[in-house]
Amino acid sequence: MNSLSKRLLSYGDKEVFIKSVLQSIPTYAFSVFLAPKGIIEELHSKTSHVWVCFPKGMGGLSFRDLHLFNIALLGRQVWRLISCKDTLCYRVLSAKYFPNGDIFHTKRIDKSSYICLSISAGARHLNNGFGWIMGDGRSIDFRRDNWGFEGLTGELVHPNAPNISESRTWLVPQPHVYFTSKSAYSWLILNKVGYGPHRFFWRNIWKLQTLPKIRIFCWRIGHNILPTYKKIAAIRKEFKTDCPRGCGAGEETLLHALKDCPIAREILVMGDINSSLLEGNFTQCIDWIEEVMRVLDIKAVSDFITTLWNSWNNRNNYIFRGKEDDAKINFDAAVSEKKMSFGMIARNSDGFVLGGAIVEINTQAEWTEIKAFKESILFAININFSDVLFEADNVSMVNRINKRDKDITMMGHQINEICKLLKGFNVAKICLATRCCNRIADFICKRDLADNCSLNFDIIVEVDALLVVRLLQHPYMHTHPFCYLLHHCWKLIEEGWVTMVRQRHREGNFCANHLASLAQDLAADSIVLTEPPPSLLPLLPANA
Repeated sequence: MNSLSKRLLSYGDKEVFIKSVLQSIPTYAFSVFLAPKGIIEELHSKTSHVWVCFPKGMGGLSFRDLHLFNIALLGRQVWRLISCKDTLCYRVLSAKYFPNGDIFHTKRIDKSSYICLSISAGARHLNNGFGWIMGDGRSIDFRRDNWGFEGLTGELVHPNAPNISESRTWLVPQPHVYFTSKSAYSWLILNKVGYGPHRFFWRNIWKLQTLPKIRIFCWRIGHNILPTYKKIAAIRKEFKTDCPRGCGAGEETLLHALKDCPIAREILVMGDINSSLLEGNFTQCIDWIEEVMRVLDIKAVSDFITTLWNSWNNRNNYIFRGKEDDAKINFDAAVSEKKMSFGMIARNSDGFVLGGAIVEINTQAEWTEIKAFKESILFAININFSDVLFEADNVSMVNRINKRDKDITMMGHQINEICKLLKGFNVAKICLATRCCNRIADFICKRDLADNCSLNFDIIVEVDALLVVRLLQHPYMHTHPFCYLLHHCWKLIEEGWVTMVRQRHREGNFCANHLASLAQDLAADSIVLTEPPPSLLPLLPANA
C-alpha cells in the first residue's frame, strides 16, 4: 500500500486496488478463524486514514469493515451447523462443545479449539438476527432465545401445525431463502452505523456520469475534508483563515471557496449555472449541493460538480502555481569498510535532473555530510539558482544547520562559515527528508563506494530528434554514418563529466531551433554571439 507504484495511483485507482487486492487477501482465513484485533487494526490502518468503511449510501466508500466481514463469514459456518446436522463436522463439534445441539450456547471447556471459539464468537454477534419458525414451542428457551414479537411475522408462527418441526431461520429480509454472508454483513453494518442524514446526497453522487476522481471530490465535499484555510487553521496554530484569493470577505470555509467567493461565483455563472441556485443561506456546503441535486437532473448535476471541481483547481493554481523553488538538492553520505563518500543530486520542480556529483573522501561521517552540504551550495551558485531547497536525511545534521547560531563547537563554526554562502540566494531552505525521499542521493553514494570513482554530472543534452537521442545514448550499437562523428562528440563531453542525453519535445526546443534557422539564413560556418539576437528574445522567459 505504501510502495511508490501505489502512490502514483489516482483516488479512483486506489479504491479499486484496496477493494480488489488488499481486502480480498484474508477472505479464506476469515471464513474459518476469528482474526485477532491487532491484525484487524493493522489492516484498517492501511486504508482507514484515507477512506471510511461505511456503505456509499451512508457516506462511505463501501470498503469492508474487516471485523464485521469476519463475523459475517463465520456466520456461514453457524448456518451450516444449524441447517446441516447430519454432517461429520456437526457431529464432532456438537459432541464436545454443544451437546444440546444449540450452537448459540456452547459449553465452556478448557483448551477449546480456536475454530470452535471463532464460530461461537460469530454466533454471539449474529444471535439477534436469527429467529425461530415456531410450532408448539417445546424446543424454544423463552428466557434466552429470540422469539419475541419484535420483528415477528405471521409466516414464522404455526400454532395449528403440530407436525411442523421448529427450527431457526435468518430474519433479515433478502431475496434468498437461506442465510448469506452478504446479508449478514449488511445487517451488522446497519446496526453499527444507521442510516444517518443526507441519504439523498450520498446515494446520488455515485450515479454521476463523470470521472471517478470527481466523484471522490464530491464525497470529500460531503465530509468537509478539503483543505480550506479554516480547516488548516483548526490544526495549525496562528494560521490565517482569510480567503487566499483576496476577496476580503472573511475566512475561507468550504462553502465560501465553492459558492460565496466572487471568483468562484463567476466560474459558476460562466458554467451556465442558474443564478437562483446560488442564492440562499446555508451552514454547510453539503446542504447547498443537496438542494441543487433535488432541482437538476443527473446530467446537469454531473456538469455542476465538474464545474465545482474546476473552481477548486482554479483556487489551488492561484495559491501554488508559479511558487515552486528553482531546484531541490538532495545530499547524503555513505560509509563502507572505512571508506566515506558523499553524493548530491539537483532536480527542478518538474523532477528533471539538473546535475550532481559523487565524491570519495577520507574523513568522519558528520564532516562528510558537511562537505556534501558545502558542495551542494557551490553547485547551486554555479547554476545561478535563486530559490533552492536543500534536503538531507540526517536529523543531527539538519538540526545543527538550522540551529547554528547556538552551536559553539568547531563543527558549528564550520557550518556558520558555509552558511554565509546562502546569502547569495533569494530563498534558501534546509529541510529534513525521510529515508525514502532521499533514496537517490543514498544510492549514488553507495554506487561511488562500489565503483571507487568520483564523478560530476552537470551536462544535459536535449534534442528534439528521437533518432539522434538513440544514437547518442548507444553510439556503439549502431552502424549509422553519423556514429563516427558521435564518437568524437562523446570524447569531447566525457572529459571529466558525466553527460545526460534526453529527448525534448519540439515546443521545448524552440530556442535551439530558432538559432539553427538563423544560422542557415546567414549562410555562415560559425557565429559567436555575445548576447541573444533580437528575434530570439520573445521566445525567452522574462528573467532569462
